[in-house]
Amino acid sequence: MSVLLVDNTSFIRDRIRLRLNKSSHIGNIFEASEISSAIELFFIHHPDVVIIDAPHINDKENNIIEIIKHSAFRTILIVLTNFPSFTMIKRCKELGADYVFDKSSEFDKICDVLDKVSSIDSVLERP
Repeated sequence: MSVLLVDNTSFIRDRIRLRLNKSSHIGNIFEASEISSAIELFFIHHPDVVIIDAPHINDKENNIIEIIKHSAFRTILIVLTNFPSFTMIKRCKELGADYVFDKSSEFDKICDVLDKVSSIDSVLERP
């Protein structure tokens, strides 16, 4: 399973990558600090999962969630936010996010989701 990490903070990307590297289900991990790079990497590598920092979803010209959801690729979208309010979670879900997690306290849930997706994909063939 391949993953694209999108966060402008290298510390956060490093922290997520370290967690993901512990999983036997994870293959390639691609990283971007800005939306334009993330979109380019998405269309080059077609990752199975995109983990994105919530502020990036507010880019009106390059709404990565809408771009990914309207692509031909089946991709799991996980949004991380420092402000997991009802309004933020609702907005992310309306845009097409599959999961929304609190960046400060729910990092472990990312690996739980990836383990679940991996076990489903081992039974189902991905397009």
